[in-house]
Amino acid sequence: AGEQCDDGNATSGDGCSATCQLETGFLCSGTPTVCQLDSDGDGIPDATDNCPNAANADQADADHDGIGDACDTPASDGGGCCSASGGGTGSSVLSLLVIGLVIGRRRKR
Repeated sequence: AGEQCDDGNATSGDGCSATCQLETGFLCSGTPTVCQLDSDGDGIPDATDNCPNAANADQADADHDGIGDACDTPASDGGGCCSASGGGTGSSVLSLLVIGLVIGRRRKR
């Protein structure tokens, strides 16, 4: 088999092996060959992938938080701390603060 790449060195583990063969988990192009890590194999280099450990070639990010939909995990209460139903840790923290203020005022009297 002929050369698949040539990055100008004889080092393996950089995308182009010592025998000039493409290595799994990299995207390589150009002459000399420049390789970038692509851990999930979706064709998007890890350095710019919004979800580098789960394949998501479309880079969808519905909530625009910079984390791809493939990596987003929904809140356990179905709406997070800011849900319309008032669930989540935000309302619990607020309740504890109010209780603390009431107890504090009663002790001062």
